Amino acid sequence: MLEQLTAEAGRQMQDFSLVYKAFLSIGEAKRGPFDAREPGTGSLVEITDDIKRLFDLGFQKIIVRYRGNSAADQMRQIDRFVGEIVPKV
Repeated sequence: MLEQLTAEAGRQMQDFSLVYKAFLSIGEAKRGPFDAREPGTGSLVEITDDIKRLFDLGFQKIIVRYRGNSAADQMRQIDRFVGEIVPKV
């Protein structure tokens, strides 16, 4: 659909950069608005698969955020993401 819309507008897909924002929750799956697990939440395997799937869908960048108030929890989540997920993607 996006390719069709860009062609109709006289643009090319190369003119765009697809970016996805994922909210991390390593170890705890979060439910989204359609009652499915949100990408970026759950087990290490699930999140690794989410990231791979997003790249397969054509996303070129992924922004990783954490929905919490604790700086220490945020650092633990980001450190785990960088150390345990990124090397597998």
